[in-house]
Amino acid sequence: MKLKVFSSLLFIFLLLSSLSNGQVLTGNYYVDSNTPGYTLHQGDGDRIFDYEVVFDKPFDEAPTVYVTVTLIDEIDNSKMRYHVVPKGITRDGFIVEVKVWSDTRINAFGGQWIASLYEEPTPPPPPPTTTLTFENIYFDYNKCVLKTEAKVELDKIADVLVKNPSVKIMIHGHTCDRGTDAYNKKLGERRANAAKDYLVKKGIDATRLTTKSEGENLPAIANTTEEDRKKNRRVEFKEIK
Repeated sequence: MKLKVFSSLLFIFLLLSSLSNGQVLTGNYYVDSNTPGYTLHQGDGDRIFDYEVVFDKPFDEAPTVYVTVTLIDEIDNSKMRYHVVPKGITRDGFIVEVKVWSDTRINAFGGQWIASLYEEPTPPPPPPTTTLTFENIYFDYNKCVLKTEAKVELDKIADVLVKNPSVKIMIHGHTCDRGTDAYNKKLGERRANAAKDYLVKKGIDATRLTTKSEGENLPAIANTTEEDRKKNRRVEFKEIK
């Protein structure tokens, strides 16, 4: 007989890796010719022996199991053809399957096992989402000149953008229904650019500001009265997600 002892460095590595986070159990197994039903030391062809492992404490669910071979007692002149694998893994235990084939004859097998249920770390909650609200600014009929109250609101928007450097906004220019579509398209563009230019002068990077003219196409309210039209001569600010 020849006794072969194998290194268990792999087992140690797996153990240390598994201990980092989760449920872990370890143990040894050993079977030999004195074990009831053991036939790996005699005969030819495929021979299998199953060794049952019962966990001292059940896992919350079926774990991952690793098995290593640390000792083999082989019969002289026997070819080494074998494998050892875990199977039938449940919360309560598993089977160590030892298989040999051809004329391999082995008096004893020994090794170690590790069962690990790795627990994914709970991710931290996402930071609260900040909803940025921007008030519209308004213009006189056929004008793109910023009113005093519009500048007050733009100062507030500039302050928000300074405090939130990753935020980009779209500036939408709108008009009422007086004038042609083509003229109103250009007027909406001038109004949007007036707001953008003011914010740039306040120190906001122009690359964070995009303009778009809606003309008279998206009224906030029906252009029924002059008061309604005043509400449509506006610039809207929307955060670009």
